Amino acid sequence: MMKVRERALKKFSYDIQMQTCVMFFPHTVKYIMVEKPMEEGAEELEEPPEPVMIKKRVCEVANSCASKYEELIVIEAKEVNLTEDSLFQLFFVEREFLESFSQELVDELLSKKVYSVMLSMPTVKHDTTSQETAENSPVPDLMGEIELKLSKIIYGDGSPLNPSPNSLADVHAAVDEYGQKIPSIYTPRNPLSKASALTILFDKFCRNNGYIAPQPPLPQYLIIFDINKSNTVLPIIEDMEDTVIYYGFFRSADPENPKLLCKDPELLSVYGMDKVGKEAKLVLAVLMDDKDKSLLRFVDIGPIYVSPDHQVGIDDAIKFFPYNFDEMDGEIKMWLAQQELLNEEDTGAEYEFDEGNEGIIEEEYLSQDQQQVPEK
Repeated sequence: MMKVRERALKKFSYDIQMQTCVMFFPHTVKYIMVEKPMEEGAEELEEPPEPVMIKKRVCEVANSCASKYEELIVIEAKEVNLTEDSLFQLFFVEREFLESFSQELVDELLSKKVYSVMLSMPTVKHDTTSQETAENSPVPDLMGEIELKLSKIIYGDGSPLNPSPNSLADVHAAVDEYGQKIPSIYTPRNPLSKASALTILFDKFCRNNGYIAPQPPLPQYLIIFDINKSNTVLPIIEDMEDTVIYYGFFRSADPENPKLLCKDPELLSVYGMDKVGKEAKLVLAVLMDDKDKSLLRFVDIGPIYVSPDHQVGIDDAIKFFPYNFDEMDGEIKMWLAQQELLNEEDTGAEYEFDEGNEGIIEEEYLSQDQQQVPEK
């Protein structure tokens, strides 16, 4: 799940290149009672009513930081309750920082709300006087720019663990009863840590901008067939596409060293069954359903292996279908790409040979012409 989450965060980081955030620890936030302002349009009474007192949040550290943001714009501010899981995910990338926290600080983070602000860089407008200019203009790479800018403001040339002297993080650090410094501010310093923090602190914004939180694997079974039963199994897979999560053809059924041949059965005939080999297997992961009806349909065909239960099936499936299975090509596709490359090289060699011959013929023709020109 850590690898799955990291992959999802990397993908999402391309959608939030203009945003980042700053989190303020609970001990920086105070609440004071203030008089509720009169609503606009309310009628003025001869005798003013009793003042209504309301609680107002005050974070002097946040106010101090805000004066340093320069052109960065605060687009949202909110408080969040953290759990043990969300606290770990918040510092998913910078775990050393989390591990430096005392138990008292961890307890404070879990028992009180953290205050955070999301900031954005101003939108860059490009000159699009002509369609051709707009299409050919390179897209600026803003990856990491806003994180570096804010990190400089908060930590100076330092880091969350060791901020530079007189930086905002250093100046506003609290001191416990033992004289140890306690962090008061956190801002992520790279696209991955930023994506991780935003999904916890500003989850609604992230969902609205395309982030889909990875879910734990559902109960499932791994089923393995000999390659010669593919023609019988494939029609059932097609009929049960909502139940079959993954399937693929593998060189062998060794779970410790699975070697993917391909995901498309048509590629098997292109490769040739002599290259595929009789030891090849068709492997599929099937979701557990009511009374295991899906599983029984495959069992009737005679697989060589079925997971003993749906929990073991999750572990079995991860070995053959890891978190990046969708990005894997397999042996046959790599072979086809190599063949295509060799064909291109052969075509290029022929072209160069013909071009060379033309050059020789042209040179001979010119020589003959020169011989026919009489001397003056």
